[in-house]
Amino acid sequence: MVSQVFDVTTQFNNNSDSVILDIGSYNYVTAQIVTNSGTINFLASNDGGAVQGASSDEPNSALNFVAFLGTNLTAGTTATTLASGSGAIFSFPSGVKYLKISGSGTVSKILVHASKIS
Repeated sequence: MVSQVFDVTTQFNNNSDSVILDIGSYNYVTAQIVTNSGTINFLASNDGGAVQGASSDEPNSALNFVAFLGTNLTAGTTATTLASGSGAIFSFPSGVKYLKISGSGTVSKILVHASKIS
């Protein structure tokens, strides 16, 4: 199994409270939000933003995001948002190209763990 952890805290806090990750090549994705001061939204898209008939692998041009249901492993529930508070760990199903984590306020930390079976 191959795995990687992405610390996207600075990108989220300094980039209009948003970060987009290309998770298309991974089988499993979890995101740990530590102490968020505002609501966090989880969104997904397969649209890389390329002109019709072409493909693009650029997360920054991705668009047409929709709410993405994840499992809050801390609470044992499913949700597309995380209210402000002490944070949580969410697990997301595979099958989408882009994961967008957006929201208001700041976070102490966002760690995204992505893994794939090699």
